[in-house]
Amino acid sequence: MILKFILIAAATFSLAYPLPSVASGFDFDQFMQQIERTRPRTLDQALALLPESLRSNYTLIQDSHGLQSSSHEKPRAVLFGKDAQVIASFTADQGKEADNTIEIMQFNSGKNVFEFFTVPFPLRLNADGHVQRPETNPGICLTCHGSDPAPIWGKYPALPGVYASNSHEMRSAPAEEESRFLNFMKQQPQVQRYRRLLPQKDAEVSPNQRISVLINRWSARRAANRLLSSPHFRKYGLLMIYELLSRSGTEANSLSPSQQARLWRFLESDFGSSQTLRAREFVPGDLNAAHLYFLLTGLRREEVCAVEAAQAVGCSYDGFSGDEGKVAYLLSKTVTLHSPAVASLLRETSLELTFRLRPGSDADSSSLEMPRIADQITSEVTAPDLEKLHSLVVKSYRLGN
Repeated sequence: MILKFILIAAATFSLAYPLPSVASGFDFDQFMQQIERTRPRTLDQALALLPESLRSNYTLIQDSHGLQSSSHEKPRAVLFGKDAQVIASFTADQGKEADNTIEIMQFNSGKNVFEFFTVPFPLRLNADGHVQRPETNPGICLTCHGSDPAPIWGKYPALPGVYASNSHEMRSAPAEEESRFLNFMKQQPQVQRYRRLLPQKDAEVSPNQRISVLINRWSARRAANRLLSSPHFRKYGLLMIYELLSRSGTEANSLSPSQQARLWRFLESDFGSSQTLRAREFVPGDLNAAHLYFLLTGLRREEVCAVEAAQAVGCSYDGFSGDEGKVAYLLSKTVTLHSPAVASLLRETSLELTFRLRPGSDADSSSLEMPRIADQITSEVTAPDLEKLHSLVVKSYRLGN
C-alpha cells in the first residue's frame, strides 16, 4: 500500500507554537565575530554588542547557585531574547573570576543540543593575536549541567532565588522583595553593566513565564532528538508511535495485560531489570509513551514529565514541570511525530496512517498561557487507522491475542 502520512495544519502549527528550526538571527559565533572585530576592553563594553532583543528580555536572579555571584543589590541578569535560543548571563559583582565573564547557553538547532560557553574578561588572545574562542561545554559547566548539558530552571512560578518567584509579576511579590527590586531598578541606569539592560517590551506576560515556556520548547526538541537517535528506536519506534497516538483512541484498541507483560519482558532484556523497574516506579500503571521516553532517551528521571499517566509526576530539572512541563512533553511528542525517522518507519511498514496535529483555532504566537496551549496541542488519529496500527503492533512484537 502507498503510505498516507498527512499532517493537517502543519504550517499553522509552526507559526502558532514555534519550535524554531532556524537560528533567530544571532548566535554565539556572531557574538565572537563582533568581539574579534571590536575588541571590547571590558565586560561592560561587550554587553553593548548583544542585540537589543536580548537586552530587553531578561529576568534577574538574586540568589543563584551558579558560578556567578548574585545578591539583592547585584543580581545575576539572565537575558533570553524573543525565543531563548541564545541565553546570556552576567553580574555587576566583581568579587570572583566568574563574575568577570559572560556565560552563554545556546540551543544548536542543527544538532538539537544545548551548548554552553564562558567568555572571560579581559579577553584572552591566542599565539596569532586573535581572540581565543572559548571551549564548547567546558568541564566547569558540565559539572552542574550534565554531560549532555541542559538548562537548570525551576518549576514555574516557583523559581527559587529569582525576583518575582511565586508571583506572576513584581507588584504581587512580597513587599520586601518588591522594595528591593524597585531600589535595584532605580539604581540600574547608573550601574556599570546593568546600564546595558533595556526596558522590557512585553508587558502582558511576565519575563519568568516567557523564559520558562521558551526553555521548554527547546527542551522538547532535545528530548525528541534523544528518543529518535536512540539505538533502540528501530525496535521500539512502532510501539512508541502507537502509544503516542492511542491516548486519543478507544479502549478496545488498548493492549491487554498479557500483551503488556510480554512487552515489559522485551524492554527488560534490552534495558536491564533495574532501569525498567525505575521506569515502572516512576510512572505507575499501564505501559505508555512516558515509559518509552524514559527508557529510550536515557534522560534522568527528573528530565521526563510523566503526563501520560493518571498519576502524573511533576518534574523540574530542565523545565519539564507542571503545566509548562505538559506543554514541553506534548511538544516532544509533536517533534517525534513530525520527524523523518517516524515517516521512514511508517513507510517501511506500508501502513496507511492518517493523523493530524491540531493547534487550536484561536492559536496565537504571542500567547504563552501554558495550560491553554497544553489543551490545544493534541494529536488525533482516526479509529480505523488506530485499529490498523494496533494490529501491526501485535503482529510485529508477536503479542498474540
